Amino acid sequence: MLDRVYNELTSKNDDLKNWTKQNYQNKIIKADDCIAEYTQITQYLLASNLWTAAGYQEWTAKYEKADPWLIACAMKNSYTILTDERSTGPNGNKSDNEPKIPFVANEFNVPTMNFWTFLAENNFVAN
Repeated sequence: MLDRVYNELTSKNDDLKNWTKQNYQNKIIKADDCIAEYTQITQYLLASNLWTAAGYQEWTAKYEKADPWLIACAMKNSYTILTDERSTGPNGNKSDNEPKIPFVANEFNVPTMNFWTFLAENNFVAN
């Protein structure tokens, strides 16, 4: 699990925090190993002219924000990202909204899929 995702999931005191620590504490991927890819993503956000400063700063203002790092790591390591976000992006006008993982990942040929597709493709059957 990407360290920044791990940190987001373990920042709250809930069952997800406990489950994440129990299952992933010793399986951490360092986001800083993907700095070149992260730089490409942040440069795209600025240069694409699809987001206002308010939109792209949702990802660039906080170095620890997991979303762009997740794409960068997937890009570097040929991973597929599991996300329930929809691949929506700005529709002609600059957007004040936060970029969506599938939309930006697609720009870098990083595959994404939702959780239900992942289960179906892996023949998951609940008993």
